[in-house]
Amino acid sequence: MFSVHSENYISEFRNIAQTGLDFDRVLGFSNYLNSHGLYPVKELNNNLVMEDGWALRFGRKFHGYLFYLSELISLGFIKNSLIPFNFFIMVSFSYIIFIKLNKNFNFLFAFIFINFLIAHPWLINEFYVKQNIQGYPVILNLLISVLFIDFIKDYKNPPVWLVIISTFLICCFYKINEMNLLCLIQLITIIFFIKVTLKKKIIFLICIATLFLSINKSFDLYFEYKVKEAKEYVKNKNGKVFDLDYNVKHIKWTAFYMSLNEFEKNLNTGFWNDWLTYPIIFEKNNLEKDNKIFESSKNGYLIHPHSYKNTENIFKNKTLALFKNDNIIFIKLIYLRTAYFFQNLSPFGMNLLVKNIYISNKNTVINIFNFGIFFLFLITYAIKENREIYFIFSLTFLTIVPGLVFKVTHGISFSFIGHYLIFAYLISDSIKIIWKKYLKFF
Repeated sequence: MFSVHSENYISEFRNIAQTGLDFDRVLGFSNYLNSHGLYPVKELNNNLVMEDGWALRFGRKFHGYLFYLSELISLGFIKNSLIPFNFFIMVSFSYIIFIKLNKNFNFLFAFIFINFLIAHPWLINEFYVKQNIQGYPVILNLLISVLFIDFIKDYKNPPVWLVIISTFLICCFYKINEMNLLCLIQLITIIFFIKVTLKKKIIFLICIATLFLSINKSFDLYFEYKVKEAKEYVKNKNGKVFDLDYNVKHIKWTAFYMSLNEFEKNLNTGFWNDWLTYPIIFEKNNLEKDNKIFESSKNGYLIHPHSYKNTENIFKNKTLALFKNDNIIFIKLIYLRTAYFFQNLSPFGMNLLVKNIYISNKNTVINIFNFGIFFLFLITYAIKENREIYFIFSLTFLTIVPGLVFKVTHGISFSFIGHYLIFAYLISDSIKIIWKKYLKFF
């Protein structure tokens, strides 16, 4: 059942659903930031530009700084790579998680879980193979949970500095990936579970909301300052000044519409294909265009069809019309996605420094094994005082919420790490029981 696998095996558990950071296009902006201190500016076809496609739109406007930070972390030795930054995030967060788990549970559980975590094939792909950003919500989710585990366990008041640091971290990662907003929901949920007076909970929530809004506003003001500086420079160099809006967000109704055909193939909506939505948008806007030709701004920057003001409303109406014809379509989707999710988790693996060893999950036996672990954990520990492990385990499900709402295939389900927690907990507890009953005399 256990076997050592190559990188080709690990690549089977990758995220192919989301682009995340557009590596090649963003790199030029980072290089110009390093050389001239200007952002967002890059050279493209011997001309200075302030956007390349939509590499910096749809919540990506700070992506160029990631390579800059990555090079700083490597002390300038590694350029044009996100591996130093991702390695720093993974190692530092894992170290803190290990310390907190060791303190609140035991060394064995902490050691086994961290070995599972650093061998997680989906995270390996995101952090080191793809050098991308989709793994941040997963590791940040764990970090936020363990930082507050003491206060769930002992019913103590969390210090204000911890709330401030956690909110600041969430803000930073939110500016990199919109999915990190789930960690803000997680932090708010944690505040509700802390056993303090209602007045203190309200104070904490006001503090979190104020910090989140003010820090985000500060980031936005800084970006606007850099854009203004960059526009003056590009204009003076006869480049192409950006004349659209960087603050374009991913639109939820459009994404939801594109996901409806994931299992219900008779809906004829296509599945997760932007190109199939463009003709609909062009028709509603009375634009007689080929769906491969986008409109351009005055200065020649592409206008993404999803950035039109009425796009979201178009697909909201189309989605609600489908719901009207089939009232339980969403319930069926959630059921099918949940079933798919539990049958397509990342395999258990242990880090052996040179190689990772995995239990393959490509057969029915392993799926039954996964279900058995969940069932055994819930039954065995429901009658004990184990609210801390339930607390961390339950919050890991926040990371899969977007998958259950929008789509769970294309590698999304592999991101989950909750089964690693409970398997590590079961193993460590079993070893302790065996040691106390049969081996304590040796």
